[in-house]
Parts: sequence; structure tokens; C-alpha cells
Amino acid sequence: MEYVLEAAGLSKQIRKKTLVEEVDLFVRPGEVFGLLGPNGAGKTTTIRMLCGLIRPTSGSVSIFGSDLKKHRAEALESVGAVVENPELYGHLSGWDNLRHYARMHKNIPLSKITEAAEKTGIAHRLQEKAGTYSLGMRQRLGLAQALLHDPGLLILDEPTNGMDPAGIREMREYFRQLAEQEGVSILVSSHLLSEMQMLCDRAAVMQHGKVIRTASMTELLEAKQQIVLKTAHKDKAAGVLEERKYERKGTEFIISGSAEEIPELNRELVAAGVDVQALYPGQNGTLEDTFLDMTGGKAL
Repeated sequence: MEYVLEAAGLSKQIRKKTLVEEVDLFVRPGEVFGLLGPNGAGKTTTIRMLCGLIRPTSGSVSIFGSDLKKHRAEALESVGAVVENPELYGHLSGWDNLRHYARMHKNIPLSKITEAAEKTGIAHRLQEKAGTYSLGMRQRLGLAQALLHDPGLLILDEPTNGMDPAGIREMREYFRQLAEQEGVSILVSSHLLSEMQMLCDRAAVMQHGKVIRTASMTELLEAKQQIVLKTAHKDKAAGVLEERKYERKGTEFIISGSAEEIPELNRELVAAGVDVQALYPGQNGTLEDTFLDMTGGKAL
């Protein structure tokens, strides 16, 4: 199967207001796919449509080859999801919450509850009432719940909300393990761009309800490659660079561009009479740099 999840022309309107417009995306087997965007970009609405929690105004969703609209139960059978705050019973213990969920699915042995709790780091709190859990612990319990039936696709909206840095790293490593060793596909949304940079294979960036770019993480990071030029001829250098994006820092110019462009740029500078003291690849930008460029500086 080429795609585990495929959305085509997905749109959502409420009272003539367009929340999501013509979204196309796909997730491959064993891939971690990120969904990025500023607040209000339509990420959570898109995720809720992908999970079947709300119906799209138009467009289609296919999961493991089953149309979500026509064959909802079959499409969602191998999906585990944590969307916004997990649905938990605060008066029940963590164990009883998981046991209740297990009863809703066929043939889930009690041993799976223990296994899922251990994998998500909540086994030591299972006998306590879920209502006493912190936000991070509720997220862990929601993840354990999503894993009970061994899903082939996980759909996660801010899965590490409320976790400390150690917990966030633990979950990131676990998600990578699920994808790489068990072939589980993961679609994840998070405002922690540094984590998404380390976690995801590909990502889609949303703004104003539309996907404005889908690319591999490598391609997204390459968009912020830099070249460093050192010269005393600032004005001459600025004239050569006028059609490029750059920033001046003392005697240095930080220029947007890849290492492959350096020989041609050097020829242009020398031909213009610029005394090139140094010209070398700079530090690559981060996913945050790329994201802010693409969204006009809009925060997550």
C-alpha cells in the first residue's frame, strides 16, 4: 500500500466561514508526518476530520484504502488518536480507564493494558484516579489508550502537552521507535518546532486553512541554508548582493544560499572588485527559521 492515509480536497465551512480549504496530504507506511501552522491555521480542524470526529464540507479521506465516509468503522479500525485533551473518566483509576476502553474493542487482553502503560511511562500511576493526574500524565494515559489495539496509524494533536523536557524526549524516541521498528505511521501536530525537526520525516505547513507547502524535513531545512562573506568592501558587496536575501553583521554578510552557490558568487564578487576575505557555508537554519519565513513571522 502506497499511502496509509490520504486526504484529497478536504474543506470545512461553518456558517459560511471557511476553516479548512482544499487540503491534500498523504502519509506513507512507517512515516512520521508533521502538521505545522500558526494558531488558527486549521490544524486541529483538519485532524478532527481525519479522525472522523467531524465531517468535512467537501473532500475525502482514505485510511488503509477504506473511504472514511462510506466505511467509517473499517477505516478507523487500525487508528489510534489523541486529539486535544484525551477523553478520560476522572473518577476512575488509570487502570479502569484503560480497561473500559479495552472492552470497547475485540480481543484486547489485560496484558496489553500493562504493556501500553509501561511504554508510555504511566504504569506506576495506574491505581490512582485519572482526575488527580497532571496534564502531562493525562496525555500519557491518552497515548496508552490509543496504543491498546496495536494501531497501524497514530493521529496525535499536541501529544506531549504538559510534559517536562525529559518526558518530551522520551516520547519522541518512542514515536521514532514505533515508526522505524514497528512500521507504525504517525501524523502529529505540535507547537514544539525543535521537537518536530528531530521527529518528523516530512511535514505540511498550514496557514489560513490551506496547506502552503509539503516537503521532507531535509528540504525544509535546506530552505534556510546560509553563506558567510567577510569583506571590508561593504558597499561594493551590497551592490552584488542586492538581488539576494542577506543580513549584515559587522564585516560579515549572512547570505541565504547553499554551498553549491559559493563558486559562482565568488566570481561575481571578484568581478565587481570586492576583496573577498572569506566565503564559506554558514550554519544551517532551523525548522523554526523556515516556518517563520513561510508564515510571515506568525507564531504557533
